[in-house]
Amino acid sequence: QAKELADMLLDRKKEGTLQVVRAYTSPQLRAAQTAQEAAIALDIPCIAADGLREMDMGDWEGRSWESITQENAKEYQDWDANRRYVHTPHGECYNEVLRRALDTLGMILERETEDVLIVTHSGVLMALRCYIAGQTFEEMGIIRYKTKNAAQDAHEAIRPSNVQLDPESIKASLSRDQYRLYKLIWSRFLACQMANAIY
Repeated sequence: QAKELADMLLDRKKEGTLQVVRAYTSPQLRAAQTAQEAAIALDIPCIAADGLREMDMGDWEGRSWESITQENAKEYQDWDANRRYVHTPHGECYNEVLRRALDTLGMILERETEDVLIVTHSGVLMALRCYIAGQTFEEMGIIRYKTKNAAQDAHEAIRPSNVQLDPESIKASLSRDQYRLYKLIWSRFLACQMANAIY
């Protein structure tokens, strides 16, 4: 996965459709390895940002959903009914994940004036997607992917649901953080759809 991403990004850089100056990554192993591989291929610095780490599942860390729903049925039902605000046992709730992710993205937006690569995890992406869309986790539809060891895993991307909703047209209905985040996502999505520049 990491090499495939690095090769794809390098191809886009050579085509002139991608110009990133830095990579920011979760410090956790899988994301960090992916980001490092891409950063080496693109010859850019790679910076670990703790706010991009995956949701802390506490006592459920590393367990399969099947095991959790069978052995911790009541705790799981309470969490699943309001996962944005209910903590996993000795872990985080999605609202805490969202707050630290937004703080980190805000810091990146303050610091950077050019494009960057951000590597994070499915829980962080889901929290951001729900926040941007103004929807609950149930409305967004949580997809759980099964890995060989039945651990929690997913691969997702954040894209505008309607590209015609440009940031300026909906700015009045968004908070400052929502607007800045949506503008970043919308502009990068639009840029990656454009034809290669001709010089």
